[in-house]
Amino acid sequence: MINNTVIIWILIPVALSGILALLQRFAKLSTAIVLVSSALLTVLAFILPEDLILSIGSRQIAFTDSLEIFGRVLKITKANLSLVGGIYLCVFLWNSLARKLETSQWFNALSLLIASLWISALAVQPFLYASVIILLVAVVSIPLLSPRGSRSGAGVLRYVTLQAIAMPLILLSAWMLSDIETAPSASALILRATVLILGGFAIWLALFPVHTWLPMVGQESHPWTLSFLLVVMQSSLTVFFIYFFEEYAWLRNLPNIWEILRWAGIGTIFIASLLLSFQNQIRRLLAYFYLWETGYALLAIGLAQDGGLHYLPLIFMPRILGYAGLSYIIVKLEHLEPDFDGNINNLKGFFHRYPFLSLGLISTLLSLSGLPILASFPAKRHLINLLPWSGYGMETWLILGFVGALIMTFRIIYALVSPSEEEQAIAMLAPQKEDIGIAVFCTALMLLFLISGFFPSIFSGLFKGILAPFENIYLFN
Repeated sequence: MINNTVIIWILIPVALSGILALLQRFAKLSTAIVLVSSALLTVLAFILPEDLILSIGSRQIAFTDSLEIFGRVLKITKANLSLVGGIYLCVFLWNSLARKLETSQWFNALSLLIASLWISALAVQPFLYASVIILLVAVVSIPLLSPRGSRSGAGVLRYVTLQAIAMPLILLSAWMLSDIETAPSASALILRATVLILGGFAIWLALFPVHTWLPMVGQESHPWTLSFLLVVMQSSLTVFFIYFFEEYAWLRNLPNIWEILRWAGIGTIFIASLLLSFQNQIRRLLAYFYLWETGYALLAIGLAQDGGLHYLPLIFMPRILGYAGLSYIIVKLEHLEPDFDGNINNLKGFFHRYPFLSLGLISTLLSLSGLPILASFPAKRHLINLLPWSGYGMETWLILGFVGALIMTFRIIYALVSPSEEEQAIAMLAPQKEDIGIAVFCTALMLLFLISGFFPSIFSGLFKGILAPFENIYLFN
């Protein structure tokens, strides 16, 4: 029975998370368990053959891909394993540094549980019931988002409240869908169901104007923890959103639906960039870059008719690198400078004292912004080339979006290289307190940005299977 994909990638991680919760006082042991288990789950997800038969020497192990639990079927096929592997890769990467960055003592257990819950949401059938699991993810995330020893902040409460509002919208649309199948000509019913689905996802993805919890949580919560939750949530919700267009022909055949999604993506990019350009708190950058990346995900889906979905796999690894790099550097700067209040204007002189962290921060911001030769550039360039260039319209707003992100990036660069008012020039030239771990991380990060920019297929090949379940969309195109 162990050779069932649902047991391996959902039930076993849930059981392990319970064991890790009991072992949370033994930091080294719990970290070792979560790293070994997540590494094995990641490797197995990527190497499992299409027929789900794994050959080990002369022995063959056949895996079944479905399991019924509480009257609902959970199904993980080979087509789902690219995303599953990516989620557990994030669990491995974030847990490898979680203890050193002083995250919650529950991070090991809850990160594994949250990963398995997101996979459950993508595996459950009928898939609309995933909305209940997504709300459960929000509830489980509360201990990680709340600072240790303190009550949940206003941002966390707003996040959970909005997730609770989104759930009935999706479930109500499921009730309407049964009538749509029997009465496809009922255009009013179709419009209502569409509004409910799009409204639910707008809340889930934290689109403007229901994004306000993002900067609040970004300011309140540990950056390393938040970056993990955001990257897993964003990747899972993007794929889950595409499932609706895959399953429901009436939705993908709606007039102007693809143009609406393109404009939603462009608008989200522009708003995120505008908010970034006026931002002064470094902790909130992660929240607004999440909004920025969500805009590009929506743009890729909106360009599905023109092949935009093909470039979604190119986005995943640059996003992982960008979120991990930005959150790591913020945490380290706060550790090394206890008096640093997070204001970008107070970064003056940091480049001279912390050159590796400063270079890592600059390269991360430039990569997330989509500058040439860096990790995010190939995917963003391809998506921009698919836009219907006409001299005005979408491309104009997208260019304005780039300008806003670059303004924020160059503001930070200017602050980093500017001399501090309290220090003498000679003293500033000597780097301080950066250990070998910081140097290795930042150097490796910058190299990965360059490798991903020059050779995007190296990492995108890991996630190319994400598009395998969406045959109907390609046939439609």
